[in-house]
Amino acid sequence: MASESETMAASPANIEKIWAANEELWNKRIIPEVLSPLEIEGGLYTSGAWQTIVAVAFGRTQKTFEAIQLLVCPERRRRLWDDAFILTRTHYETFVTLEWIRLEQEVRAQLLVDEFSLKQAHFLESLRDKGTEIKPERRDEILRERALILKRYSRGPGTMHLLPSLEERVREIATPLKGIHPHLQWEYDFYYRDVSGFAHPSGWGLVLSLSGEANEVPTVEASTRNGYNALFCNGGWFFRILKGWNAVFKRFPEKVVNDWENEWAGNAGIA
Repeated sequence: MASESETMAASPANIEKIWAANEELWNKRIIPEVLSPLEIEGGLYTSGAWQTIVAVAFGRTQKTFEAIQLLVCPERRRRLWDDAFILTRTHYETFVTLEWIRLEQEVRAQLLVDEFSLKQAHFLESLRDKGTEIKPERRDEILRERALILKRYSRGPGTMHLLPSLEERVREIATPLKGIHPHLQWEYDFYYRDVSGFAHPSGWGLVLSLSGEANEVPTVEASTRNGYNALFCNGGWFFRILKGWNAVFKRFPEKVVNDWENEWAGNAGIA
């Protein structure tokens, strides 16, 4: 059960407030000061696997941010708020993965790229005769690359995963990031498992999504708590990834992004 303070924080008025703060962040800061200049420049130049991974991750994060805002728009019915809450897992997984790679950028960035190649080869083989649009030379190239990767890491056929589990990645980054993000392990132990309950039919979130009296036909209606949490994670964790992206590409002084975050927190009513 949510505490009284949690219930108050997740009131409809506060949901509207934090949603508006996210919208202002997007329309006042991100679009005019980040995205529009990049579009005018023709995109972002990247060098090497690490920079490419960071750039792609930030691009995906932008889409996730917009999707969550759409799902929790106060003008819509709240039944979509659980789905928005589930999407915040993408922010969390992206942040954890980037920070884990950052500890050994060259080696771990290549590890992620190689894992993608293994999955690509597996998908290609699963298509069998259906993938006729793939040129034979490209097919051969993909399979040769897989053979080289398996040999490089001394792995057997059927291997598709090279990265450690998300839990292991969290455990490894929690100590070096403790001064900046002191609750990373707690976030995995409680937040991530909580939100996973809504993502999987076997999870407890399925029951929590049901509403209605005992004698009524049950309906699926998200709680205000999930709507608020979705918006809080959307704004707050977007900044985590934005800061990591900016640390690599140095588009703004660190103080500028910190000022944006403080402005967002003030507008959202977050201490």
